[in-house]
Amino acid sequence: MKESDLLERYALALELVPDSDLAGDLFMESRDAASLLRRANRWRERNGLPPVAMPGAVRGLSEVEREHALHLARRGRGRRLLCGVGSLLAVALLVVAGLRLLPEVVRTGLAADPIFDEAPLERTVHPKGYRIAIHKVEADPGAVTVWWSASGLHPARAAQEIHPQLRLDSITSDWMRPAEQETGTLQGRLVARTRFETFVTVEREALLTFAEQVEDQPAWLLRLPFRRQVDLSAHVIDMDLSSTNGPVTVHLHRLTLGRNYTQLRYSVRSDVGPPPTLYALQAGSTMLHRKGPILSDPTVMEVTFEALPREIDQVRLLFTPVFAPLPPRTYSLPDDPSIELYTRNDRVATIVLVVENDTWGAAAFATVEGVDGVRYPAEELSFQIEGEPPKNRVLVRAQNLPSGVALRSLRIDSLRQAVPVDMMLELPPFDPPDAKGPGD
Repeated sequence: MKESDLLERYALALELVPDSDLAGDLFMESRDAASLLRRANRWRERNGLPPVAMPGAVRGLSEVEREHALHLARRGRGRRLLCGVGSLLAVALLVVAGLRLLPEVVRTGLAADPIFDEAPLERTVHPKGYRIAIHKVEADPGAVTVWWSASGLHPARAAQEIHPQLRLDSITSDWMRPAEQETGTLQGRLVARTRFETFVTVEREALLTFAEQVEDQPAWLLRLPFRRQVDLSAHVIDMDLSSTNGPVTVHLHRLTLGRNYTQLRYSVRSDVGPPPTLYALQAGSTMLHRKGPILSDPTVMEVTFEALPREIDQVRLLFTPVFAPLPPRTYSLPDDPSIELYTRNDRVATIVLVVENDTWGAAAFATVEGVDGVRYPAEELSFQIEGEPPKNRVLVRAQNLPSGVALRSLRIDSLRQAVPVDMMLELPPFDPPDAKGPGD
């Protein structure tokens, strides 16, 4: 048979079935394209896949695939010659005898993982000709782990020339190189489990490439969904702690200490508007800021930080403040102790007064009352912090006042005061998670 016919039939096998190893077997067992199509459709029917028709054209093969096809053709001829020697009984006896002499093959290490026997999630072809299959992608709060395999050339060479890199599907993510990688050999394939250390919060997809130098958009870039898993190596502390600060109550449910992250689950109730947000952890002199958005359901929030320092026994939880409304304030003019400046220029009155620290009022408004009992609105109200120590000041300016009418009081409505919401958490003794690889 012509070499071109063999290569075309191997390309057809790759087109008809989704597994390259199975395609090779069907190619060796079939004498022509028609028998190959029949065998492929029988396999597809057994595996719940729809039958396919003979395609009008097939893709060209790479140099590596051409060499592999010729190698399989030689193997196929050898098989057929062996089957033609002697009777079926003699062949069966020969096979049994040979099996008794062969040592039992035991799959160990990463090669024993059954995930590599399952149909892959994604496939791609490396620029150097390797056929890469993605078998599983999982994520926990501190890492994304990818199970993948490569075939086409020697596994040891593949391990040196394939360079996986990953980036979370988010604007702020950068390309990451592996933190850990374990490899093995299975039926001539390189199998690998690669762990990328990163903080995973609300992301649900990742971009994966196998290039040494990542371009903006490599032609064989893969976009992968990943499933969440429980981090079995993390130290989990379930708790039932509450702390009330003024109008806010924080309830802690769980603290998780991973190899490279800290995670808190909590709920919060506020009687004065939107609840505060946990934005940082303070452990001694170390400040850990939140990583990514907060995951939340209707009642419980989950937030991720970097790993806490070792050998600490307490940590302060820092929340954004809440703003509690204050009742209306009335100041006598011009001699109230809180007033630092009062000027009257015919129809304009300017007043500067000091209020408590952290007192603000984005929607506050002011009115002044004359000795005639009439109230006049102030057109301008602004806040400023000045001095040492700093003081919160309010500037009020009322215009278009009646000439000659003295003012006796100033009233400010809708002031709000920031209420700090911090919580100290005492940590029980624990052994920090070690840095073992996934599955150890």
